[in-house]
Amino acid sequence: MLRKADLHSTHNSIAADSLVWLEQAELLNISAISIYQNLIKSYSNHNLSPSARSKATMGFMGSYMLLSGYAFENLIKGVSIARFKDESLDILKQKRWNYRKGHGISSIARDLIDDVTKDELDLLSRFEEFVIWGGRYPVPLKESMYSQSYKLRLKGKDFQVRNKLFNRLRNILVEEWEEGNNEKFYGDDGLNEFKNAFDNTNI
Repeated sequence: MLRKADLHSTHNSIAADSLVWLEQAELLNISAISIYQNLIKSYSNHNLSPSARSKATMGFMGSYMLLSGYAFENLIKGVSIARFKDESLDILKQKRWNYRKGHGISSIARDLIDDVTKDELDLLSRFEEFVIWGGRYPVPLKESMYSQSYKLRLKGKDFQVRNKLFNRLRNILVEEWEEGNNEKFYGDDGLNEFKNAFDNTNI
């Protein structure tokens, strides 16, 4: 067990490493993509009754949107850490991530990324709704949040928008990290292999 002083130092060291946030985002993204593949299969499976197809599709959709939201939250916060490397985690929480108790990724991204599009912000706002309550509870714990229940849905071009945005944010994070550390980032071999396999798969 780490001593209190060592625990503080270790925690802060890991939290300040934007590549750790990137890796967590990519691991969550792997799970989200796998669930999305099952979502498409269940939606297209006409051997199931309409009721069974509906239940499977809704179940996979909620999990896919939830994990996608967590993936983007890690990725967006990783960009913040790489860009504002002189700011502590506490300052980032207070100054950069102070939307919806840290889960307001659409607002964080709007402040962070100059060229974020209307479609991308719309998608991020729906991801954050799933993270805050839609992917976990039947209703939000605060009644006022239920006015946002219309966001609990997929749109036809979401998958293309999310993948393009994920890759763009990843590239921004890596560029910020390389500039700050004055070295080249080559990525993780396992993650790179999965990404290449996914890029060659039609969904």
